[in-house]
Amino acid sequence: DMSWDLTIQRPSEFPVTVPHVDTASLGLGLRYAPNGCTLVVTQIAEGPMLEWNLQHPDRAVRKHDRIIELNGARGVPAHLLKASECAPMLNLVVLHYPP
Repeated sequence: DMSWDLTIQRPSEFPVTVPHVDTASLGLGLRYAPNGCTLVVTQIAEGPMLEWNLQHPDRAVRKHDRIIELNGARGVPAHLLKASECAPMLNLVVLHYPP
């Protein structure tokens, strides 16, 4: 007999607001599937995102989290990325799965 153990995890969803001025990089590595609907965080480095994490450890953005909304835009990654252009503040909605 073969059996499977299945664990279902529901992500927590939380808002993140970071400034997007006078910085070359947010300190956020991202990847996405062309037909997907989220941006996947691949790394956190020096920049406003790391500062957010240090100031908000209970809502820190981590590797493998997913950005599902950026400045009010949802949907295909190209729309999410376009919503960040020339914006002085980035308002994100992030999905975080427990480790």
